[in-house]
Amino acid sequence: MTLVPAAMALAGDAAWWLPRWLSRILPNVDIEGEGLRRHLADKEWAISQPHAITAEGAVFGLPESPFGPLDLTIDAGAVVVLTGSATHRRVVAATLAGRLDPVFGRLQVMGFPVPSERSRALCAVALADVGDSRDNGLTVGELLAERLDLAHPWYRAASRRSLLAGWIARLNSALGTPSSGRDAGPIVAGTTVSSLSALGRAAVLVTAALTETPGVVIVDLGEGLPVDPAGRDLVQVLAILAPASTALIVGAASFPEAIAVYRGARPLQTLELDSRDRKALQR
Repeated sequence: MTLVPAAMALAGDAAWWLPRWLSRILPNVDIEGEGLRRHLADKEWAISQPHAITAEGAVFGLPESPFGPLDLTIDAGAVVVLTGSATHRRVVAATLAGRLDPVFGRLQVMGFPVPSERSRALCAVALADVGDSRDNGLTVGELLAERLDLAHPWYRAASRRSLLAGWIARLNSALGTPSSGRDAGPIVAGTTVSSLSALGRAAVLVTAALTETPGVVIVDLGEGLPVDPAGRDLVQVLAILAPASTALIVGAASFPEAIAVYRGARPLQTLELDSRDRKALQR
């Protein structure tokens, strides 16, 4: 009585070893087998890709309101300037981070096919919404410690203190010492996030995302780049702040054409989500 139900679970190609007479009496229930074959094919394709992110004919959104298809490659360590509507930016960010399945097409993030390994993609991508100006009342130390605890709950208190101090030092190094503006001195653990300039606050929020040690960090600026009284360039600051191998995707509604968004050594790519010419989406 227990043999047939057990064998039914192995029906289809997975049951090639069963006696022919038993295979003939079993229904063809190879739904799981088909899903496994698709996953293995997607995994083989994903690990063969030399890029941090690859999309082939990827359609984003929901079946009833899709957009795409989109072909793109993003290299490890690249700076990507992403423009588009808030909805499209959020959908792309959620999809790359494994929070939303693509409607169609192939997508891999850090060697993990999406959606079949979305949980691993979720751990490989960090999100920072610096366009949200709500004040949570936290200090820089509290914000970073909170993110460290979520990402690395096994760290002991001493290790956490060391990591926290290291990230704050890295943050100050990337920001430099401005000659004017609200960030007159170095940031310390007790500095409240709300007391910082727009650029300083953005850098702190991205630092919090980077404590997760992601391969990709997606930063949403809202309407555009914050203006810094000290003349510092946010994308340049973030490119210094993020490890060299971390891909940095910076999204906004638009970027001023007169401003050079990035002048550093990292590869620079632009991605326009609302372009009608799909061939011109990525440059």
